[in-house]
Amino acid sequence: MYKTDSDSVEIYYTNRSIKGLKNLTKCNIFALNVLFKAGFKCPEEYLLTRDLFDKNRYNDIFPVIDINSPDEIITGDLIIWNGHVIIFESLVDVNGKVYAKAVWGGSNQENNGKFAKNNVTYGKFKLDGEYIVRRPIKQN
Repeated sequence: MYKTDSDSVEIYYTNRSIKGLKNLTKCNIFALNVLFKAGFKCPEEYLLTRDLFDKNRYNDIFPVIDINSPDEIITGDLIIWNGHVIIFESLVDVNGKVYAKAVWGGSNQENNGKFAKNNVTYGKFKLDGEYIVRRPIKQN
């Protein structure tokens, strides 16, 4: 469903499918679909990662959390770069470098049934570059 070679994908949070996505990653759709299914607020429209990366938008459902250290990120937070989004689980230190243990969709990793399945990856993602953290809000 989240493969880059898929042309269309179901967007649960808008209750429709969208076409024209061939050769595009779908991490944004995966993250919001997961949040929606888990009972969190989601937008009524289709969002790109650049929309989520814009700190001035969607703060009513995904507030931006100003952090001073990666230690302040909590399980379930979205970590967003301009072009990628992951759902955070925990921090991992690998040889002095900080990684987020996380899940994300649209991976090019081969399905191995353990860390990559149905084009969804569970693994480590390096916390570098410019990123923001958003903390989803539960639906009432």
